[in-house]
Amino acid sequence: VWTKEMMSTNEVSLRNFLERYPHKDIANIGGMGDDKVYPDLKFDIYDKALKKLHDICLRPLPRRYQTIITLNTLEHIRDPIRAGEHIANSLNIGGYLFVSLPYLYHYHNYELIGPNHDGVVMDYYRFTEMGLRYVFRLLTPVETWYNEDNTNTIYGGVDNPTMKHNRINSVFRRDV
Repeated sequence: VWTKEMMSTNEVSLRNFLERYPHKDIANIGGMGDDKVYPDLKFDIYDKALKKLHDICLRPLPRRYQTIITLNTLEHIRDPIRAGEHIANSLNIGGYLFVSLPYLYHYHNYELIGPNHDGVVMDYYRFTEMGLRYVFRLLTPVETWYNEDNTNTIYGGVDNPTMKHNRINSVFRRDV
C-alpha cells in the first residue's frame, strides 16, 4: 500500500528529473509516476498490473526509447543485473534513464488482487549508489540524490531521526 507521503516523495523525485532532463519518447517500467505528475506527458507503460508488462529480465523492451523511468520497481525484480542490461539496451544513444527506489524503507511485499493481476509482488533488494552503478554499468552515471521524508524513519522498530534518506534517485545516460 502506497502512503500519501511515499507518493508525494515519488512525485517530487520525478518532477525533479523531468524539469532538468530531456524527456521525449518515454517508457515507464513499473507503471508508477504516470499522468498524475505531468498530465501532458504520454508514457508507454510496461507494468505487470496492467497486463502489458514486458518481462525486462528476459529481453529488452520491444523498441528503444529516448527516456526510461522506473519508480519503485527495481527492488521487486528477481534479477536486477539482467534487467539493468536490458534497460540499458532499450535506450537510444544519448537517452536518459531515471531510477527512483526506496533506500531506508520497510520490507513491503504486497498482493495484487483482481482479474488483471497475478499475485504477490516480492520485495527483494535495496540499492546503494554503487549498487545502482553496477546494475546499470553499461550506462554513464550522471547524478544521484536522496530524498528525505518529512517524518523520522522507523528503522528496526525504533524512531531514528538520524536515518532520513528514504529514497535514492539516480540518472544515467547511454553514450554508446
